[in-house]
Amino acid sequence: MAGCLFSSLLIALCVGLYGTHAEVCRDPVVTPASLLVEYGHPAEVNCSILSKPVTGYMLGWESKSSQPDTDSKKSLTWRVDSLTNWEEADGLKCYLSTATDQCESRVNLTIYKRPDTIMLSSVPDVWIEGDQTELVCEIENVGPGHKLSVHWSRSNAKQNNAFTLFSETSPSDLVNEMKNVSATVKLNITARREDHGVQYKCAAVLNLDTGPVVSESQPITIPVPSGQPPLSSVWGMVSLLAVFTTVL
Repeated sequence: MAGCLFSSLLIALCVGLYGTHAEVCRDPVVTPASLLVEYGHPAEVNCSILSKPVTGYMLGWESKSSQPDTDSKKSLTWRVDSLTNWEEADGLKCYLSTATDQCESRVNLTIYKRPDTIMLSSVPDVWIEGDQTELVCEIENVGPGHKLSVHWSRSNAKQNNAFTLFSETSPSDLVNEMKNVSATVKLNITARREDHGVQYKCAAVLNLDTGPVVSESQPITIPVPSGQPPLSSVWGMVSLLAVFTTVL
């Protein structure tokens, strides 16, 4: 009986000494919780706690670019002058470590980059009515690749030559690309007589959660001659017939 009483007193003493100091870890607050940053631009996020833990603690950032921390303040700012590390978007978080626990809060960070250049061309330069032709959109250094799609548009004479979307391409080979890429995207078209003089454009579209970021090429004008032989050929045939008739 005495042994049991001693054990109970020892447990009570331990709880009295240590149990009162155990604190519930509360997730730090990150502001803003979501951040959209253009590649190469500055960025910053603040992390804060409501009160300092009674025991020792560490408030800090896990980051690929900068890892500030503090054991005395209630707030801490993560800051970079030029955000160029694409991996930041997948792992930026603030943590609070105490003697007994650790809590963390992630930042919903999105990094994007507009293309350095975007250029549209056609193969061949002059389309032949009824032939299969190809539009080629060359996009240089845009990201992230898995968010990229290409929009194709052409002018519409019935709508004051306003450009209207007629096709969209999502490159299947870029679905796992989390960084910047360069891509050449092609679209096959059958040339029509009514396409003569029509302008075409392609656009690199980054489909971000906050909305699309669009970069367009300069328009190109496509000549589509009719299937009739050119006038010079007709006059040549007439001249040849005249000569033949004279000889006879």
